Amino acid sequence: MAPTDVSITATVAGGVMTLVVRDTGVGASQARLDESRGTGLNRLRDRLQVLFADTATLDVTGEPGGGVTALLRVPARVRE
Repeated sequence: MAPTDVSITATVAGGVMTLVVRDTGVGASQARLDESRGTGLNRLRDRLQVLFADTATLDVTGEPGGGVTALLRVPARVRE
């Protein structure tokens, strides 16, 4: 099995923080990702709903042999 690279980027623009996590692993079909009943992602989505209501999104995409990308968008909050 080949090594997997992971990249993480974060940007803030227009009052939205965008976090992108990508890997170069074995990937998964979009259908498999959409049908996933994994506890971790479901708990994360539930927590985002509690904290941000409908202003946060989490999208996970992938393809077999092409890795997986998670895209998280939440309102940017500035600490004073």
